[in-house]
Amino acid sequence: MATGFSRGAFQVRALSAMIDKVGLIYEGNEVQIPFAYQLYARSGSGNTEAQPVRVTGTASKPVRVSKTERFKKAFSRDVKVHFVGAW
Repeated sequence: MATGFSRGAFQVRALSAMIDKVGLIYEGNEVQIPFAYQLYARSGSGNTEAQPVRVTGTASKPVRVSKTERFKKAFSRDVKVHFVGAW
């Protein structure tokens, strides 16, 4: 749950969107926050830079995975923000 008022409302919505895109960074990985923000800021430009990745142990075609998805898997937890209180 996240709440905010006035400018805080905008900030909490932006933070919720960033958490959705790049995940919630693990404790001890705070040094990754500036990079996470850069990925989030660039993700809205349509430049996801998805690259083919082959799934280990399968003969399937490579799957396109964006930098934000790879970052989320490596450095953060995938959490869902279920409520944003903004007024």
